[in-house]
Amino acid sequence: MCVDDEPLVLASWAELIASAGYRVLTARSGFEALRQFSSQMVDAVVLDYEMPGMNGGIVAARIRRINNEVPIILHSGGAIPRAEELALFDIFVSKAERLSVMLTAIESALASHMSE
Repeated sequence: MCVDDEPLVLASWAELIASAGYRVLTARSGFEALRQFSSQMVDAVVLDYEMPGMNGGIVAARIRRINNEVPIILHSGGAIPRAEELALFDIFVSKAERLSVMLTAIESALASHMSE
């Protein structure tokens, strides 16, 4: 699942991740992400931090309460959360990074959670 309030960013990253063979759910808000996460099977979450209404730290905390096993990748172009929020995420990938970095992060997160 990709979550970002910026439609163009969300569409481009979702398309690129899907082109690598992943099925991608998208959400434009934390509320929408939590609704989908609660009703569909999700293997990993790529989550923006700065979003109106509910930031990525709040969304990550709620996802952890629903299913603590799903890896969450923080995907932010700006703010880095405080240490206690940062601990909710498995991996951080800057929005400035290339697709290959994100795909490596997704593969790494999925592999580490499969081996636990």
